[in-house]
Order: sequence, then structure tokens, then C-alpha cells
Amino acid sequence: MKKIADIQCPTNKPANMATHNVPLLANEGVFRGLAKQNMLFHQCICELIDNSIAAKRDNTKFRIDIIFDKTADNKLWLYVVDNSKGMSFEILKKAIQIGSSPDTENRLNEHGFGLKNALATLTNGGYGDWKVYSRNRNSGKISSVGSPYVSPLKVEDDDKFPKLPYNIEDIGTIINAEIKVKYVQGVQERGKPTYELNKLRIWLLEHLGVIYRAYLIPDKAKNYSIEGDIYVSINSDIAKVQPIEIPLGVTHHKNFNMEIGGILYPIQYNYGTIDTERAKETRVVDDNLKSYYLQSLGTQGIDIRIGKRVIATKVLEPIWGLKPHNDFNDFAGELIIPETIPRGKLKTVTTKTDFKNDDSDWINIFSHLAERYPLTRNAKRTTEEEFKKELVAQLKRFAKEDDIVTREKCVWPTGVKIDIYWQKADTKEITIYEVKTDSATTLNVYQLKMYWEGLIEKGESPYEAVLVCLDYSSNIEELIKIINKTSPKIGSPNFNFKLATLTEKGLL
Repeated sequence: MKKIADIQCPTNKPANMATHNVPLLANEGVFRGLAKQNMLFHQCICELIDNSIAAKRDNTKFRIDIIFDKTADNKLWLYVVDNSKGMSFEILKKAIQIGSSPDTENRLNEHGFGLKNALATLTNGGYGDWKVYSRNRNSGKISSVGSPYVSPLKVEDDDKFPKLPYNIEDIGTIINAEIKVKYVQGVQERGKPTYELNKLRIWLLEHLGVIYRAYLIPDKAKNYSIEGDIYVSINSDIAKVQPIEIPLGVTHHKNFNMEIGGILYPIQYNYGTIDTERAKETRVVDDNLKSYYLQSLGTQGIDIRIGKRVIATKVLEPIWGLKPHNDFNDFAGELIIPETIPRGKLKTVTTKTDFKNDDSDWINIFSHLAERYPLTRNAKRTTEEEFKKELVAQLKRFAKEDDIVTREKCVWPTGVKIDIYWQKADTKEITIYEVKTDSATTLNVYQLKMYWEGLIEKGESPYEAVLVCLDYSSNIEELIKIINKTSPKIGSPNFNFKLATLTEKGLL
């Protein structure tokens, strides 16, 4: 019996064999197939926003309006309107082709699938109507193309923009699609799905505020100007997308270079722990955050940004090889990749919802992070402990030999331990410290009060109490002033509370 390796495949074609050229056509079936990539509603919206920002006019802030329009016949229409450069008839014909190469080198136009992915998914593979209108800024003519996605596809070269729920001037492109509320529910990441557009809009505002924050935050280097504005509207009820920054407390800033395509590129990695108070103060309309930075199993990890666009959030296991764990709930950060890295390097998936896991450049960057910056379990508690040790060391350098500087002083029958206790030997003055890595809270102040009153109960007379924290608000300052006008009990001296930052104490 011959081995397979010994069998030679014939190379000569039979005399009657002919080769035929078969054109590859993108048709309705391909369009429907695009809708099966599990893209969520906000991910589709991001594809359209990316195209709008990539087509931004020079020296002009971009404006993007995402409009939900519920009509009298109970249909829900989506409009995405921008003031971009717009497209000529020829460019629109190319843009509607599946997989066509983008005309720009902008990282936001990476694959040539974004517009088609979004249209197909939003309309459930074309079962809902859709239409794209775009103005040629040179000729002023408006070209359009709409459903169904069949060959030949009809493209108009002299159309008119549709009437919108409210007046928008200076329009470049309008994308219109018939959608279902059930699909919009994909913006929700937890809780019972709602059919109320007002509630769904809040989720969408949060997603967009995280993903596009770097475009929406005032740039100090450019006189605090911003790149543009994004609005989400329900009929004529307009809400502006506000940038949502990572509410980090103690933050470490690391810069390093990585070789990509034979060129060294600078990469930034900022990481630390979530400041609980800042997270609470980060609001979307009148709601707390719902999807990001919640100090939970589902939201731990870092964001990854290319240029100003966040392409992935909550990344943990692909970098450090660790499963989500409650020990990492406080951890957060951001990896910032320069947008100067050419398209085709550091690849993303075609839906631009994640990085390519098998891309060697991503693997190298992640390996560098894992090796140089390993994760610390219970990072906030660990950092707090380090700060307390360092503050004790500082105090001991100033203290006299007979002074008592300890972290073992307990008060009340339950054995509540004061963070740091310092009693001077000559004056018997007692100073106590509460050390926090976050912004000061009312609870922190009342912890000091509890320590102070516990010492009074033991027959000791504290002289001063210091809350050392990342920073503090004017409300906390006011609270301290009010407390300092009172005393723990009749006849005893008033409280003497003070605020100090970690930086002021040389801990940061």
C-alpha cells in the first residue's frame, strides 16, 4: 500500500478543461450576513460616529446628532447627522461597497466594513429600511443610496435631505435607518430590559461618553478647545454627550517605547485605583454610572485607546492572564496608543469592538505590561498601608526619642484602631491621623471624630486630628469648620481637625 506522501497529484490538465473567471459579488445574502456579528446598538452607532469624525473638516468642530424619531405609525427611525466633509457621488458609490478600502489613512477608517456593518445590523440584515444622504461640499449636490441592498444598487446623484425632527444647519451626511426598540436595548448591560427611550438614552450617553471622552475633553494644549460635540435626541429633546473620565484616585503614570513595524512608538500607561467619591460624582444626566468603573467583577480592568478613540474597556485577562476577582475591583487604568501608528498595525476586529487577539504587536505590548506592571491584589488597601508606613517613618524622623508614634493605639471596647497616633513626650500633645487614598468623605471625617471621642473616653486629651487624603471638596472644608466649633463633651476643648493631601505630606 502506498503512503499518502508517495501519491503524486497530476499537474496536467485534461485537454477539454477550461478556466472561467467568476465575478465575486456582494449581494443581499452578504448584507444579511453582516448583521450576524453580534454587534450591540451602541457599537453600531460608534461605527457611524467614527466615519463622521474621520471626515471632519479642517478648522471646524465636528457636530454629530443621533436622533430617535418615533413616528405616528409607531415606527422608530434613527438619524445620524453630521457636519462632515460629505461625500461626492463617486465616493458614495465606493463607500457603499462591502470591504472597499477607505480613502483616508485615518485609524477610524480601518476596515471598509463600518458603514455596511452598522446599516445591516441596525436594520436586522435589511428587513428595515435605510438610506444614506451625503453632500458634495464642492458642488453642493446631495447624493443618496438606500435599501434594499441588491444588485444593481441604485445611487441617486441629485437628491434632497429628509426633514429632521429639529433644524440642523450645515449638514454633511445623514444616515437614516428603521430600527426596533428591542435592538436598542443592547445598550443595557444589566437589569430588566426597558422599552423607555429616555432610560435607554442614558445608557447610550454613558457608552459614548467613555468611548469618545478624549475628543470631548477640553485640550489644555489647544487653549482648552474641544474636537467637537455629540448629541443624542429623542425627537426634539436634545441631550449632550459629556466626557466620562476614569475616576482614578492614586494614579501611576508610565511611559515606554515599543517597536512596531520596525519603528519605536511612545506608549502611555496610566493605572491606579478607583476613587469611590469621584465615581459617585460622575453623573450621566441625573444618574450614576451603570456600565463602567463600578468597582465590581464586571467592570474591573483597563481601557485601551488608539489616539482619542477607546477601542476596548474592562481588559484584564488578555493582559495579565487572571480571571476577574473581587481582589481587583478597585483596579482601573488606560493604555494609550498613538494614532500615528499606521493602519494595519495593532489590528482590531472588523467590527472595531476589540483588538485582534493573535496580533503579535498587541501580544508584545501586553507581555510588557504583565512583566513590568503586575497586578496587586486589593491595591487600594495595599497602597493605603504603604502610605501609613511612610507617614510613620516621616513622623519618627521628627519625633523625639521618648515620643510615642504607633499604629497600635485602640479605642472603644470594640478595639477600633487609630491609623496613626503620635504623643509628644515633653508636652503630652496627642496628634492622630486618618490616611485615605481617595478623596475625603464625610465618613472619613466622622472616623476621626470617633477616634477623638474614644481617646476622651480613655481619659486622654487629643490636641489635633489630621485627615490625610487624595484631595477634598469645599463641602468637606465647611464640615471641618463646623465640627471645630464644637466639643466632644461639656467642659472639654473643641475639636481641632485639619485636612492635608497625600502630596502635601510627601506621600505622592
